[in-house]
Amino acid sequence: MIHIAIIYYLLSTLLKFCLVRWASKNGWGHDKASWAAIFLPLVGLTYLAIMCDTVIQLKNSK
Repeated sequence: MIHIAIIYYLLSTLLKFCLVRWASKNGWGHDKASWAAIFLPLVGLTYLAIMCDTVIQLKNSK
């Protein structure tokens, strides 16, 4: 399971980096609402992935 977490972390970091570069290129550099629009869904996806992993581990522990 740790491999999945590492891969997810690397992919989400790469996605954040690409989104930040795209936002800077399009002039979104100083708008806080734009940064929230980029990062809040990623935080939600991270939470969802952690919860799914927890549920899978609980199901496998029985």
